[in-house]
Amino acid sequence: MNTAPQVGIFSIATLERFNAPPELDGKHGRNRLNHGIKSILADNDVDAIKEWLLTHDHLAHATVGVYRNAAEKVLNWSCFVQGKALSSLDDMDINFFWEFLAAPTPSLDWIDRTAGARSAPEWRPFRGPLSLASVRQVMFALSSLFNWMGRVGYAAMPQIAENRAVRAGTARHGIAANISAVTMRQTLSIKAWDRISEVLTSGVDFRARLAVELIYFGNLKVVEIRKLKIADFVAPSIECIAWRCQVDSMRNFLRCIYLLPPLGRSLSQLFETRLESPSVLLTPRDVRLGSELLFKDADWPAGCIKKIVRLAASLADEQRDAQCANELRSANLTSFRGAFESHAGGDRAFILGFIAHAFGSGSLIAEYTRVIVLNNDSIASGWKRLDPHWSSYSKCLALVSNVGVLPEAESKTVDQHKPDGKA
Repeated sequence: MNTAPQVGIFSIATLERFNAPPELDGKHGRNRLNHGIKSILADNDVDAIKEWLLTHDHLAHATVGVYRNAAEKVLNWSCFVQGKALSSLDDMDINFFWEFLAAPTPSLDWIDRTAGARSAPEWRPFRGPLSLASVRQVMFALSSLFNWMGRVGYAAMPQIAENRAVRAGTARHGIAANISAVTMRQTLSIKAWDRISEVLTSGVDFRARLAVELIYFGNLKVVEIRKLKIADFVAPSIECIAWRCQVDSMRNFLRCIYLLPPLGRSLSQLFETRLESPSVLLTPRDVRLGSELLFKDADWPAGCIKKIVRLAASLADEQRDAQCANELRSANLTSFRGAFESHAGGDRAFILGFIAHAFGSGSLIAEYTRVIVLNNDSIASGWKRLDPHWSSYSKCLALVSNVGVLPEAESKTVDQHKPDGKA
């Protein structure tokens, strides 16, 4: 039986449990029509979808399920990817959604592993990337929903071209991007991370450790780490007690993310070593362009992180933990995605708000995240709850004498520490 949504908790959910931030519930959607012409009772997007589904009661249960699943996909995507109410979507958003259906990433957030258990908090709207036929089936259902919204006077939604040409290879690309994530272990186990942290706290050079912290505590992709510049980091201030980072995403806009304390301490060391004072304000895009890259060699972070993982596997071998060693040998860079969230054991609302879903500074969801979820009191209380998940790592780092030493240049060898002399 589905439980009622928790007030103040916003995450991907079924239609029955969906709880949008107030600014994104559709009551003030950009496409909403004059209330005087509305012929339905619904005054938000979720209730409108439910009324639309009721108009299909005469159809087979499986058909209604297809319509409901399509609505759940676009409802969650519009809120948590685009940062918009469903009734605010425009033509460009719809084009992005076509492509997203064939490659719903990150898979940890979107692909379900509960065998369809709709009551499970871990439920997700996808079973995997959609084929071209399935993409068109979803869009056909949405066309029906959008046309109905116009007929009943709820919202004037974009028209969906049912014969739209989907980019060749899109579904194949989506399957290739997600197949390992769907069928194999998604994230590092806590035991695997413990071995990695042992390597990090045993004397590897500073930039090697920083690269791993960015992918684990920051939940950043390697392609995003490669683009980081010194000017992208924003120091704590009265406005925000957390370190922040501007990330150049693959969609060519900067988004602001908030960094957890282990990363904050490392960034403080970085600027102390550089004898620089970091900015306490987000850097304008034109100023950022002239800033120095954090890692001068674009290929270095990926190779460095892989080397750290190999060292951790050797360490597990020394400790006669064959299962952990095998896991680390089969791990890849995507194994870090969502790992800290998984290890933190359920404080999902804070973690996702903190490191994953703080979208570009102009969006409504970013403003909501800053003002409601990430005010300084919430940040402080969230840190207190999560402290056990990094306190041991931080204490070990404090005992290492050379963690603040920066190498002259990024080297292909990252290990000052080699277990038993092994590379």
